[in-house]
Amino acid sequence: MKIGKQAKKEEIALKLPATCDIHKEEEIKVFCLECKVAICMMCFIKSHKTHDGSYIEEVSVDLRKQMKSDTDKATELLEKTGEVLPRFERETTSPTILLVLKLK
Repeated sequence: MKIGKQAKKEEIALKLPATCDIHKEEEIKVFCLECKVAICMMCFIKSHKTHDGSYIEEVSVDLRKQMKSDTDKATELLEKTGEVLPRFERETTSPTILLVLKLK
């Protein structure tokens, strides 16, 4: 956030700790591994007491690493597709292929 500038609501919201939708005063601290949802301690005690939970910061780091890995793989596949596509287009529009397709 820039000092001396009027901050946007979105910028401020990103800096504040996330709070529970049910227990408005409670900060999100737990990730329920069974339900795959971020919750506060009160929710964990009341609604998720038989579930395994993990500290939200640890889960957040792991999920960010997974997202980075998935993004890198998708980028690599996109680049390979970009390399193969021109060759595929040349091959599918070649006179030999067109003749074979006409004969079918």
